[in-house]
Amino acid sequence: MNDQPTTPERLAQAAQPQPPGVSAWPPGHRIDGFEFRGVVALRATAIVYRGWDHGLEVPVALKEYLPAAIARRGPDGDIGPAEPAQAEAFERGLRAFIDEGRRLARCDHPSIARVLHLLPAHGSACLVMPWYAGRPLAELRREMSGPPDEPALRALLDALLAALHEWHRVNGVHGGLHPAGVLLLDDDRPLLLGPGYAERAIARGGLTALEPGFSAPELDSDATRVGAWTDVYALAQLARFAITGLLPPPAGRTPEPLAGVVERLFFDHPSARYGAALLATLDAAVSPDIGARPQSIVDFAAWLAHGPPRRPAARSAPTLAPFSFSAADVPPARAPDAATVDLIQRVIDTLPPATPRREPAAMHERAAPSLEPPPRDGVAGWMFAAFALAAALGLGVWWKETHEAARPLPPAPAATAPAIVAPPPAATETAPPPADNPPAPSQEPA
Repeated sequence: MNDQPTTPERLAQAAQPQPPGVSAWPPGHRIDGFEFRGVVALRATAIVYRGWDHGLEVPVALKEYLPAAIARRGPDGDIGPAEPAQAEAFERGLRAFIDEGRRLARCDHPSIARVLHLLPAHGSACLVMPWYAGRPLAELRREMSGPPDEPALRALLDALLAALHEWHRVNGVHGGLHPAGVLLLDDDRPLLLGPGYAERAIARGGLTALEPGFSAPELDSDATRVGAWTDVYALAQLARFAITGLLPPPAGRTPEPLAGVVERLFFDHPSARYGAALLATLDAAVSPDIGARPQSIVDFAAWLAHGPPRRPAARSAPTLAPFSFSAADVPPARAPDAATVDLIQRVIDTLPPATPRREPAAMHERAAPSLEPPPRDGVAGWMFAAFALAAALGLGVWWKETHEAARPLPPAPAATAPAIVAPPPAATETAPPPADNPPAPSQEPA
């Protein structure tokens, strides 16, 4: 990403003349064998000089604690609070400045700025560091014509991940990662600077967000929730800035997914191609939800390689639904074969026609006859009834034929002589007996 080579002329031009209104040491001033040769950068709580170590005869960087908002340099060169009411904040910031220097000195990593010496002098302190030829990442990205390709971005992330892993091992949470706090050296090696403890100490006396958008929301809302995931958030926002060149939204707001951003960038910058695992990991790492981010630097590195793991779906407690029954629960009726259909039809033909039922006129006025086909469950019911009727009739015919064939014939009557019937008596003129007294039967033989 940094294509500017190191040259002696560039190193010589790195020292700038003292800006007006800044109470900095003039070139040539010495403290314990270290010479101040010009102002390199102005920070909120310090002035950075290009220096020279006369003992080792090597260039160095000198960082002097001087918070311009609350401190002044006196005529004798001593630094102190500008107002008596600011003395406590000045001392709090000075202690934090020294603590940061000692923490940097404990880390031995090529991508972490080192501290060689601590010089207490003139009521303040000065950190002696190696001279690093490089430029802030924020400045370099503004000058780039387009985003870096994926190999360059992954190389940047790998180096910063290793630096943060070492910092966490020795000092805990960094909390001050942002593009202006990362130098890109001439060999394209990123260099992580200090976390800015003095600025936080002066502002609130603890961890506070120095760069809105790059700092995780828990830095301001709840310091007890700060952890490795806080630096993961800042590193992911730094990578997104390298891709888009845009500052992130304020902390707590979910940014636009990177896939859509990269798709728009591709029209102007065809080299802006990134794998799905990289984009998905950077999106997850900037989530306001701490649990959705990688929980450590090791997790972040694994996600970058393979993508975020799938989160199990939340399981809800089982609920007992009330019992219900519908036509959908009935299995579909099977179509009868041709023989069955023929049997049903012959049985139906033998049935006498039903007498039409007369209904009141109001029944016919209720609704017009529907032209829609009958429901599926109604057809199944009629077919089942017809099949049952046919079965019953067939069973009855079979029973009748079987029992009639098996019934024995009655015996034939024996042959006898024909009976002689006496002729009826002759009619007389006597009157018939009354109906109440019928005649007695005759006792004479035939």
